Amino acid sequence: IASSQKKLYSYRLCFDPAMNPLERHVRTHVPDVVDLELLRRTLERYQGRHDFRAFSGMIEQNQRKKGTDFTDTVRNVCSVDFVKDGVGENYRVDFVLEGALYKMVRNMVGTALDVSRGVLEEE
Repeated sequence: IASSQKKLYSYRLCFDPAMNPLERHVRTHVPDVVDLELLRRTLERYQGRHDFRAFSGMIEQNQRKKGTDFTDTVRNVCSVDFVKDGVGENYRVDFVLEGALYKMVRNMVGTALDVSRGVLEEE
């Protein structure tokens, strides 16, 4: 892993009213009404080289623990794919990155879901 150049992060989502209980540990259930096209557009905006400080978790705590003052929060997202995954309204979000911050991908997916549900604005 130390010599890898890119990493794949996958998030599995279910938009059906009820989810298969056997998938509860490997898939997130999103029973709310979601605009899938808006979700796709929002996820595509993450591609490229950006400062992802807003999507990282516990930067300040980790800096204090390590005794450092600076953490480079600029990361390169090589690709984001939103694909159908199995039967029903199951989808998968695949991120290929050169490196991620702590909880960065989780927070990016959560924010994109909030945009697609109308909780946050697209801009």
